Amino acid sequence: MSDLKLQLHSRLSTSRANGPGLRSVIWVQGCTLACPDCFNPSTHDINDEVETVSVQELLDWVISNGVDGLTISGGEPFQQSEGVLELSRLVRLAGLNVVILTGFTQSQVQSRFSHDVLTSSVDVVIAGPYVATRHLAHALRGSSNKEYLMFSDVYEKSDFDELPESEIVINLEGTIVVTGINVPVLK
Repeated sequence: MSDLKLQLHSRLSTSRANGPGLRSVIWVQGCTLACPDCFNPSTHDINDEVETVSVQELLDWVISNGVDGLTISGGEPFQQSEGVLELSRLVRLAGLNVVILTGFTQSQVQSRFSHDVLTSSVDVVIAGPYVATRHLAHALRGSSNKEYLMFSDVYEKSDFDELPESEIVINLEGTIVVTGINVPVLK
């Protein structure tokens, strides 16, 4: 059993806008990449109020949600790479799939992690920093420079084309969550 923990910004039990199929989503807390006009600036700072959750607890939570897979976003997932990749590996062993959104480029991902680690842990990585002048907000790519890195044959790039750009979720507590790659501003 893993003793690893992740610092989370938030999590969502089920989503259809954060990857193909029905997915659980976690947004990790912490990012030092500082992409100008980042979509999730509230996920950057680490502070005392951050939820810290064990990899095992997150694995149990994902499995209990009855989903097809897990999407990990942030913040910057690969700045918590040990815990993120362990959670991803365990999710894959449980028969689910994993999509990770990162601000790291394809070459940074491939230089930091071996091909074996990636193929055993992740199905798809959407890689690249957000570039406001190349804004796209489609198919889980915030900007057109972002690339799909496929580490399994579970999905093809075209599987991301039909994703809704956003969704509104009202949970049992009455909290409204607006999520997706092109989130409308609610007034």
